[in-house]
Amino acid sequence: MLCFRCEHRAKYLELLLKSKLDSETYAYGPRCECKSSTGSVSSCYMFEPCKPVVTVPAYTDDKRPRFAGAMLSSREQFERVLENVKLEVIYHEGNEVAVSWTSKD
Repeated sequence: MLCFRCEHRAKYLELLLKSKLDSETYAYGPRCECKSSTGSVSSCYMFEPCKPVVTVPAYTDDKRPRFAGAMLSSREQFERVLENVKLEVIYHEGNEVAVSWTSKD
């Protein structure tokens, strides 16, 4: 299910939503799978994990916890995508590997 966790799919769907295009020919996707909103592949040479999202409280006077239930109950809102990050290996054992975004600084 890599496509649903890929930055290329996220960018394609955001562009499609913003432009309200009916045709997939106007939005960029490096592979045809990137431009599918229902399917996914299990391996891909173009896979890039989604970049972290910065959020802010939706209400300035809200003193409730910021995460867990707050994320699901619309108490957080999108601010921006974190751009100053790089992928770094955080786990490697045998054939298994996991990467995570870390700060470039």
